[in-house]
Amino acid sequence: MFIIVFQLFILIHSINYCNFFKKKQMGTKKEHNTLEREEFLERRRIYMREYRAKQSEKRKKIREKEKRKKQREKERLNEKLRLKKEKEKERKRKIKEKKKRPVGRPKKIGRKKKWKRKKEHKPRIYKKLPPFTYRIVSCVNQKQKKIIGDYRYKSDAYNVFSNLKNTSTGVIFPSTFYSGGDVPKNMVNEYVLLTTNEIDKPVYYRDEYGKIREVKTDSKKWKIIDKFKYEVEETFWVFGYDKVSDRKNFMWIYDNIIMDGVNISYEYKRVMIYMNKLLVKEDNGNIDIIICKCEEDSVRMYNMMFEMVRKEKVKQILFIGDFSEISEKRRRLEKELVDITGWPLKKIRMRNQTYYKRV
Repeated sequence: MFIIVFQLFILIHSINYCNFFKKKQMGTKKEHNTLEREEFLERRRIYMREYRAKQSEKRKKIREKEKRKKQREKERLNEKLRLKKEKEKERKRKIKEKKKRPVGRPKKIGRKKKWKRKKEHKPRIYKKLPPFTYRIVSCVNQKQKKIIGDYRYKSDAYNVFSNLKNTSTGVIFPSTFYSGGDVPKNMVNEYVLLTTNEIDKPVYYRDEYGKIREVKTDSKKWKIIDKFKYEVEETFWVFGYDKVSDRKNFMWIYDNIIMDGVNISYEYKRVMIYMNKLLVKEDNGNIDIIICKCEEDSVRMYNMMFEMVRKEKVKQILFIGDFSEISEKRRRLEKELVDITGWPLKKIRMRNQTYYKRV
């Protein structure tokens, strides 16, 4: 029994000794794990290095392939353009050859083509025209207002001049004043024929006093050959219409204001003068106001209308004279005009159309 126990003891002791020797020779379990990890990391580093190298090589090959593809595309386009240019060049050459005149008899069947020699181009020689030596101008109070035209020949100038003489007639109410300042001035309208040529004898005319006077100009270049006075139809400002763009002439006022509705109704119309205005008052209180340039024009218009109404024997139109004198009638009339127009009293009392200045 003792021997068996002893043998077991020796066996266990030998097993423990062997295990101790193995541990000492191989190291501990922890040291063994660290060695394995280092080997794994080393292998992993080697693998990643090789993988990156392969990937870079692959990308390099793809770039080269793209580059070669672009190069081929570029060469293909260049070739296409070259062929297109060659075709265009060939087409132009063929057109040019077609346009060339065939030598000798044409091979075309049918009617023969007649070849004509081109005429030599001769430059056109223009006849030199004479200069403009005649001119017609319109003048107001011996001052040039407008150039009617310039002419080369005397006959053309005289034809236009005679036409102007014929068309300047037929004026019913001629304009005798123009508003060129605070007070209207007398107006004389004339057509003048001028020339730059030398004249044989001076031109004379008879002035308003009957004296014969020589016609002269301020110009050193132009000389007067002939002239005549012409008349212009006067226009008036009717209240209610534009005083510049919608002025009315004498016959319009006579037909549309004086004689309007006379034959239909039996109402009376009263025509009167007030300063430079002609007033037409009806029975219903309506007043038509015609503004003239000055008092002389309003009086002349009043007298002319009176003669025309008397000839037609119209009894419903009464001409009651001038209300310019200071009186109670004038004050009542002024009050009515202020109510109708809305003008200040100073503007209503003005005697000339250009006198009133708004403050």
